[in-house]
Amino acid sequence: MIGSFLGVDIWSGEILLTLRKEPGYSDIHLVIVVPFNGHDKGWDEHNRTRLSFLKEHAEVVFAGHESDPASYYKQSQYLLRRADRLVAVFDMDYTVRSRVGQIVNKAAQRKIPIIYIHPDTGKVT
Repeated sequence: MIGSFLGVDIWSGEILLTLRKEPGYSDIHLVIVVPFNGHDKGWDEHNRTRLSFLKEHAEVVFAGHESDPASYYKQSQYLLRRADRLVAVFDMDYTVRSRVGQIVNKAAQRKIPIIYIHPDTGKVT
């Protein structure tokens, strides 16, 4: 059994959808969690379309209620409470403060297994 994965960006969500089609991985459940509805308003059309595709193929879509820092925190906590594993597209650069880095740190603290995918090389560790 695969359990639940936490993917922290669009790319990892797309990877999970692809993996779900492979034999032995059909029990992957994609849950999309956004900080609030309309958070992608300033995104380019390509990435809004990618997110829309993921939402259409997710079992659950969860959105917070308002645009404030607390919504981002609630989003991260919702994900981390439900994940058995983390798939993180992350360059391991902790010198830059990022939400992905924060989520990776919290997952490590909670002993959630982490699969890292480097965004430039695609190397999986």
